[in-house]
Amino acid sequence: MLLMAAVSFCLVSPVLAVANMGKVSEDYFVPQFVAPQLTPPQYLIVSSPLLAKIVYTPMKNFKSRTGRTYALIDSGLAEPRGIALDRERGALYVADPGAGRIYRYRLIVTDAGNPGRMQLATDGVQVTIAEGVHAVWVAADLSGDVFYSDSSAKTVNRIPAATISMLCDGEGQSNELSFVSEKQLEAASAVEVQQELNGESLEPPPSSRGNMKIYKVYEGKVNPRVSVPAGLASDGLHLFWANGAQGKAAGSVVRGMVNPKQVQHTGTDKAPMFPATLIANNTDQAYGVAKSSNMVLYSSNQSGIGYVYGIMDGSKHVTQFVSTLAEPRGMVWDGDQTVFVADQAAHAVWSFPVGRMVNNAPLTRSVALSGAFGVALLSQLDPGYLAAVEAGAMWLHGGVRPLLLALLAAAASYNLVMHEHSM
Repeated sequence: MLLMAAVSFCLVSPVLAVANMGKVSEDYFVPQFVAPQLTPPQYLIVSSPLLAKIVYTPMKNFKSRTGRTYALIDSGLAEPRGIALDRERGALYVADPGAGRIYRYRLIVTDAGNPGRMQLATDGVQVTIAEGVHAVWVAADLSGDVFYSDSSAKTVNRIPAATISMLCDGEGQSNELSFVSEKQLEAASAVEVQQELNGESLEPPPSSRGNMKIYKVYEGKVNPRVSVPAGLASDGLHLFWANGAQGKAAGSVVRGMVNPKQVQHTGTDKAPMFPATLIANNTDQAYGVAKSSNMVLYSSNQSGIGYVYGIMDGSKHVTQFVSTLAEPRGMVWDGDQTVFVADQAAHAVWSFPVGRMVNNAPLTRSVALSGAFGVALLSQLDPGYLAAVEAGAMWLHGGVRPLLLALLAAAASYNLVMHEHSM
């Protein structure tokens, strides 16, 4: 069955029975290999700080379907690095340390009037959800919250979905956001913990009653598991981050909570109120982080060689998945058994299987891009894909396109009138 699925036979000539001259021609077939579609339709999205733009490519079987990239966002960016996709809502987040901002774009999938030729685009609206920050890495989770690390302030931060919604609805500006420190969150958490212990109803702490907040959930000045935070990932409950320096002491990759609560201490325990768990500390420098259903993966550089490591949930054994890269940075899990990693120095995005814990897994070059840094993946199986298709239909039929057509018609009419007057 597999052979028949992979090979189709094309009839090249009909039956010919030629008796004269002693020649007889028989039926013959030419086998033609057709690779089955192993993955759902996907779009791989890649950032390049070198080119100052975001591109995408349609995927088939872990490789670019066309072998080339297409512009998704090619203006309005200074130095796009980390990117993250809200796969529930179809929103793309871009960390731009050159501009000191984090941007949000709404993705649309449309045929642009050409049936059968689906394209990925944005609705053209750039929303700033944070400014005055040195964010190189960004992540989004199922709830719609966005996380970013600030390597200058040495903080791991959360922007609540409610704050993002208000900014997108025009109910406030990013320069009006207030920051809530880890200590303030700890104090608020202590109130919640005491109320729970006393069986009291939980009242929202004063620090969370403001309209728009950014929470500094973990800070290097009070938390020993934060040195120079880099890439992040969230599974909705836990928050994972890498440290770009001093990882052997602070943790190459660390696990905390998305919404941590203060823990009760006894005796001379000096642990932070919001404890974070060291997952691995085999390298001082770690960059991108990806979380699959059962493991954490992180990219690293040591002695001029790029690695990708993985560690199973609850395990202490680190697996060296890849050891032949140059400067691996951003990573994304495809939701199944494959991880994509951007290699900034090799100017490419690679994929490798993570179904089993094996050293030196086989690499496949998915697409080439100068200075590839951040990666995200939109799949047809994601709820965000349907949201992007619906947004594309609105854009095409009920929003921008009719207005553009009306403007073009008006311009054509104006030119015709001017031409008649000049005669």
